[in-house]
Amino acid sequence: MKSRRIAAFLALGSAFAASVPAHASMNLDTEPAALARQVTATSPDGVVAALRSLGYGADLTADDAGEPLINARIGKWQTFVLFYDCDAKMHDNCQSLQFSASFTPDKPFGPQEAAAFARDYRFGALTIGTDKSVVLSWDVVTGGGLDSSVFRKVVENFSFALDNVGALAFNEDTGADAKRPAGRLIASGSRP
Repeated sequence: MKSRRIAAFLALGSAFAASVPAHASMNLDTEPAALARQVTATSPDGVVAALRSLGYGADLTADDAGEPLINARIGKWQTFVLFYDCDAKMHDNCQSLQFSASFTPDKPFGPQEAAAFARDYRFGALTIGTDKSVVLSWDVVTGGGLDSSVFRKVVENFSFALDNVGALAFNEDTGADAKRPAGRLIASGSRP
């Protein structure tokens, strides 16, 4: 009886292995078809392409340390996408991203507002600088890659957080057609 179960299990396993498509073993780092569905910090150009495919402006450059840096326009906000956990010598093979924007608010923005943000936004962080600037950062570990639908959700959540921080910083409505004050959003290419 036991040997029949083992034989049936082995036969089932062999049938399953034979049914796995050849592309299931492809290397996500080298296969273009796989990269079309995956967004990873190891491919800065792929992150730019993913942002553009979502309708956002994005240009790849480098920060002061030589790490990849994306200047992006998400919604009506100028932002940066910084790359972290990169190879120190080659500035490649990065493993995580940080979406970041810095605001100089019109009205006082203090620890209470930052604490309220922390309660509502699990993946974001809000810091207040000594110059009273407010920095919103949103960290994402991509490792070998995020499915494009997951990446879309990350960017949508960051965009929603941007709108809400902007509303707090500039005393605005968060509606889609709310006007953002020109020139009041600042962003720096240096790392926080």
